[in-house]
Amino acid sequence: MDSMSKPFPKSSSTMPSLKSKNLSMELFAKISKPDLAQKILFATADEENPPSLQAQKVFPGGCFRSEKAIHRRLVYLNSRAAEKTQPSLHNLLKSENSFAALTEEQVQNLEASKSDQAVYILTGQQPGLFGGPLLWFYKALTCATMAKHYSQKFSRPVLPIFWVAGDDSDLEECNQFDVLDLPINSASKIGEEIIPKRSLSFPDPQKHFPVSERPLDADNLEELLQSLQGIWDSDTLDTLRKFYSPSPSKDNASTLTTGFLHLAQYLLGPQGILFVDGNSKNIKALGRSVLESSILGWEKFQSFIQSGTDASKASGIPQQVELREGLVHAFAMIGGERQRLYAEKVKSGLKSSPQESFKIYTAENPHQNLLPKLDALTLSHDVFTRPLIADKIFPVLGHILGPGELRYFSQLAPLFLETTGGMPLLHPRMTASIAPKSISEEFEKLGFDFLSVMEKGPDWFRQELKQKFWKDFSGSKEFSAFEKVWLEGSKKALEDLSENLFSDTKDQGPRMAWEKALAKNWKKYLKQMQKRIFSQAKDQTENCFVYLKWMGNGLGQDRHLNFASLFNLFGLEGFQTFIKTFQ
Repeated sequence: MDSMSKPFPKSSSTMPSLKSKNLSMELFAKISKPDLAQKILFATADEENPPSLQAQKVFPGGCFRSEKAIHRRLVYLNSRAAEKTQPSLHNLLKSENSFAALTEEQVQNLEASKSDQAVYILTGQQPGLFGGPLLWFYKALTCATMAKHYSQKFSRPVLPIFWVAGDDSDLEECNQFDVLDLPINSASKIGEEIIPKRSLSFPDPQKHFPVSERPLDADNLEELLQSLQGIWDSDTLDTLRKFYSPSPSKDNASTLTTGFLHLAQYLLGPQGILFVDGNSKNIKALGRSVLESSILGWEKFQSFIQSGTDASKASGIPQQVELREGLVHAFAMIGGERQRLYAEKVKSGLKSSPQESFKIYTAENPHQNLLPKLDALTLSHDVFTRPLIADKIFPVLGHILGPGELRYFSQLAPLFLETTGGMPLLHPRMTASIAPKSISEEFEKLGFDFLSVMEKGPDWFRQELKQKFWKDFSGSKEFSAFEKVWLEGSKKALEDLSENLFSDTKDQGPRMAWEKALAKNWKKYLKQMQKRIFSQAKDQTENCFVYLKWMGNGLGQDRHLNFASLFNLFGLEGFQTFIKTFQ
């Protein structure tokens, strides 16, 4: 195993069995499903076959698989440390992590942040209700595990940072979760109760307030927790109640962000992860110069991002973030709402000096030029300026990214190089799926390998089952005989009969039209018969499809299974064992 894959396997594999509170479980762990962006990133580490110029343009910083890329980045970070222009990261991290008592591992990492030799691996996600989808957890676990690995490898502090995007104003995305839990105390079929999405109520949900500034309502929270009784056990509900309950202090209100932070700290603090909130005053102050540059140099920023987007698209990577004309990569906080800034060129209006300038404005008020008020504006970053701010604040060795983030980092590359002088290393997050050990038996009964079905998805599985049941159906042979004898015979008889009556050619004429219509309707009839045979075998397949739904319907549990569901499944002790299997 190379240095990149040491913490995690390269492809799907079954890991040791785990004990949940009531079931023996299997863990299927892997690097997230490789798409083209990931393949191009990993190609930059091929020492024997140097990457193409196109790959170097897309990911000029390379990845953790490349010793050369790691060395290059460390040399760059060492030169930055020598400049001694960085603010006190220790004080910053101490302030950001004051929301809870730190674990011994976090205290050690906080102390290590005093060293000018300390470098950082970053990851992050917006705060989801009750932890949100599992994907952030796998990012954090990847980040913490790799930080430990490289701390030992380099004999210097490599510290994991989780950036909670409390500035995010997409309430719908942050404030919902699927309840897709195993009824593990029931003898009935697994997962038979699929509960729809749940969420909390907030005033003015249509407004773009950062989630870190939306206080939770105690009665609404308790109502939601009560609705989950019988789905999650009392220990899980008490843990959520403890971390999400609104604070009596108006100056320290509980929000989706504070609840998320406390839950993450409770379960992942022992991994040494330190947290920052992207909406905090500390982060906003340290990142302001980057945001002012993105406004005053909006054309340059957009030009470099467009260059990166063009290079990414030329490599075949789908464009993750759409670029719009006049878009500025910053938001302004106006009336408490996060409003996107736009720029537009304007002329002075003087005939003697038709000087061209520009204005900045919001879509909500396009006629007001905010440029003269820039100094007084509270600014917030977007997906492109956030990594630049992180790089300004921290000596970032690299980022742990999901598939979509990896794609937009490819769009960002030229701007990163222009504004910072270097590109951090990148690495995809790992992922995993958890299933009862009995799951493979259900698929083996039907002649399928569970891991193969997981890789190919439920649609493939359904089509394969239809073919299987149709072949096993005794009448299918008679249908084949009918098609061969009657249909083919009819076509031959009609061909002989009409030979002297019609001037049919190979592809047109009344006989050919009849044959095409017959073939089309015969196929349609066969599909209906196959569907009917398949539906009659529902009892044999129902449990498998319930399993697949719980496994993520081909998308993976990391995007649809709530973090609290995992905790409910394992309990604290089992959860800690689950984490240790990756280390």
